[in-house]
Order: sequence, then C-alpha cells, then structure tokens
Amino acid sequence: MDQGAAPEWLIRSKVNLLNTEEWQLFQDELEAAVETQLIEGQVSHFTDLSGEEKRATVQRAVDTLQDGDAYKRLCSSISSALESQILKSANSKVAAASSYTANGWPNFQQEAEEGIVHLMKKWPEMKYKFHACLNTQFPPVIRKVAWALYLENPKVRAEYLEKSRHNPEDVMSILDLEITKKCEHLLQTEPTFQPLKAIPKSLHLMKSVLSFYHLSRQISSSLIDTDYMLAVPFVYNALSNKPTALLHELDKASTAEQFFSFMETRFGYMKESYNSEFDTSWSEFNRHLTSKLSYVDNDLQTYLQDVLSKDPSASSTDKFAEGMKALARPMVRCLFVGFLSLDTVMFVWDQYVIGLDAPSYDVIPFITAIMISLLRLSILQCQNVKEVIECLRTNGIKLKKELFMYEINRCFYRYLRASLHGNAGIKMDSSHYPAPWNKDSSDHSEAETQRLQKLLEEESRKMQKIEEKSALEIRSLKKEIEELKEKIEKQKQEQNQEGNKEQGEK
Repeated sequence: MDQGAAPEWLIRSKVNLLNTEEWQLFQDELEAAVETQLIEGQVSHFTDLSGEEKRATVQRAVDTLQDGDAYKRLCSSISSALESQILKSANSKVAAASSYTANGWPNFQQEAEEGIVHLMKKWPEMKYKFHACLNTQFPPVIRKVAWALYLENPKVRAEYLEKSRHNPEDVMSILDLEITKKCEHLLQTEPTFQPLKAIPKSLHLMKSVLSFYHLSRQISSSLIDTDYMLAVPFVYNALSNKPTALLHELDKASTAEQFFSFMETRFGYMKESYNSEFDTSWSEFNRHLTSKLSYVDNDLQTYLQDVLSKDPSASSTDKFAEGMKALARPMVRCLFVGFLSLDTVMFVWDQYVIGLDAPSYDVIPFITAIMISLLRLSILQCQNVKEVIECLRTNGIKLKKELFMYEINRCFYRYLRASLHGNAGIKMDSSHYPAPWNKDSSDHSEAETQRLQKLLEEESRKMQKIEEKSALEIRSLKKEIEELKEKIEKQKQEQNQEGNKEQGEK
C-alpha cells in the first residue's frame, strides 16, 4: 500500500513533540518498562529479539504505563500539538486556495483524515486502532483504508493484475454477459442502490468483480442473488469519494481482493445452508439474536414468539426458532443490503469490518435485534411470519443510521467494546439507559467540537488581522515608493532645468 508523503503538520507535530519534557519523561519510563519485560522474559538484550517480538515487548511496556501520570501527560501533549498544527495548516490553506471552505471544521477534518490515512498506510499493523471507531461511521477516505487493511488479500490482487495485464478476457467469466445484465438490472431497479446510479463506473466495476469471482470459483452454474447484493458495498466504497475519476485496473483488483476476503471469512450463518458449518453457526446466532432482542424489547419478543409459534406453515417442533430463522436469515445472509438504505448499510459494515481481528466480536446479532425493535409498531400489526418478513423488507429502508447508533449506545456499547478488546465475559448493562462513560464521551465530543470550532474562528480572526496589517503595510510601502519616485523625478527635472540654464548662459 502506497504510503505517500506525510502531511507537513504531522511532521511538525512530531518534531515539536520530541523536544517536550513530556516525551523525555515518558521515554525514560518506557525504557525502564522495556528493561523489566526483558528481565521477566530472561532476554539479555533487546536486539536479540525479532522484529515482531520487539513490537510486542514495547507494546506490553506501554500497556503497563497507561495508567501512569507520564503517559497521560504525553497524550495531552500530543493532542495539543496535533490540534495546534492542524489548525495552522487548515487556516493557511483557507487563505491560499479557493477549494477550501470558509467553515473551519471541514478543513480541520480533511487535514486529520490525511494524517490518519498516512499513518495507517505506514503502519498497517496498527489497524486495531480502528476499534476506537466503534459506533461511528467512517468518512469515505478513512473507510477505504480501513476496509483495505482488514480485507487484504495480496494473492487475489496479484492474480487479477497479472491476468488482466496479459489478456483482459482472462479475468472474465464465460457468464460475463449474464452477470453484466444482472448487475445492470439491480442497479436500475433496487431502490436502495440509487446512490450508485449517479456513478457511471459502478456497473463496470461491479460486473468486473463478480465476473472474476465466478471465474475463480470454477463453477458452471450462475451466481446467486446474494453474491450480487454483497458486492454492492465494495463498489460503493471504491467509488463514493471519487465518482468522476478514471477506473484503473488496480481499482478493480483492490475491490476484488476485498470482496473475495469478505466472502471467505464471513461467519458460517451468512453462508449457504449446504455448508458444513451452517447449522451449528446458525443455532449460535439465533441464540444470540433472541437474547439481544429480549434485552432490547422483551414485550416485542414475547409477541413475536406468540405469532411465530402459531404459524401453520412451520414444520419444525420449535416453531419460534424456525420463524426467527425465516425472518432473520434473508437479512443477515446479505448483511442487510437491500433491507437498509445504502448509507445505513455502510455504517453497519463499518461496525462489522473493524471486528474482523477480534474473535469474540460479532455485531450482527445486535444489529438484527435493533432493527427488529425499531420496527416494533409495524411488527405488532403483523399476524404471521410472511407479514413480519414483508414489514422488515419494506420499512427497514426508512431507518437512519443514527437510530442504530443511539440504540447501540443505549444498550450494547460497553459489551461490544469489551468484545473488541477480547473481554467477551462482560455483562450487558441492564439499566437500558446510556452508560455514563458513553454519555460523557458523547457530551465531551460535542463540547470538543464546539471548542475546536471556537479555536478555528479565533485562528481565522488572527489570520485576518495579520492579512489586514500586511495589506496596510504594503499600501504604505507602495505610497512611500511612489513618493520617492516623484521626488527623484522632480530632482531630475530640476537638474535638467539648471543644465539648460547654464547652456543658455554660455
């Protein structure tokens, strides 16, 4: 992954930080903590460790310091340094380029995004830092990097590029025409895919990925509808932040590798029922789903249990489990594509992707339970499984991502956060109110935004005063130059007159 040049504000921040007392103090404590790690591991010298062992040792040392005063002071110093340099960079670009908006916050955000992208490309092993983005939706630029890191598959990318370079037809399935027509039909008719209609390249990218996928599977049968639906978020992710740019082979290869990785690593309950792992995986998912739904809205679950258990079409002895499978499986097998708006789908997928490196983390049962609970008023009007399924399909697309964010924050944030960090044993907060640490975090975020906005405005006013002062000084200097020119010209004229007078006297 191309690292690119680091933003100037990031370099300045680093230089300034390395000269602070906070960094020197933390560095001393870190060296002592690393030495302790080496002694405990019976290692004579740090240089005896491999690269991975060195990183792990330093990380363990840092972990031991996180509750200390030196670490907290360093974090505060880092925040101040970054904030100051980003503000200066954003405001300098406001003055220099018309492409920057007069509103300060978007400029600040753009600068920060550039820094995040650079750091993640330089240190991809730090992708776990995206865990901090739980219950937030990535900006398109950040999402592109996050998905690329979590769904990396160099083998697929290299194979696509090699074959397409040799002969473009080598990455096309024998059913390429069928796949193209199906993609075109979906993009034109599926209501939730409307954002892609405004991007002409979406059809070509979607069919390229799916055609190569079909070719790689070495099957003669057609792709199933789910395959088409699952390709859409990857197409949107690849094109949403550059809808008018040219589509290169590398774009296709990168999108293909992410799609392939997703299809290979998705949970068993998302796959087809003929897979050996499906039954066990689905039973586990259904257990989690009913548990989460009961937690969010126990009355609604009781109603559903009554409706589903009476459904005459159910053949199983456990009609409730069969009914839950009938209404939940269509949603989860395509990971809500077609059931939620594309904007909300991308939020859900962001939550899914950031947990791919956390074995105990699975956000899908939570999202499913929340979606059902958000549609409770409509579901309470349903009398059978078919009506519930239709209710989910027709009303789900009206749900905004903010509703899911609120419910996650209200009920599940602490549990999900613990799962991301490998502590799945924590119990869910039964208060049904925002956890204090979450609420404070939200309030702090709003206050922080206001504070940054105020700082941006102050910086803008300072820059405006400087520019006004500079303009005044320039005008004054120009006036002095003009006066000097006039004075010189006048002196020349006087000298000429005196010279002419002397000539006349002679």
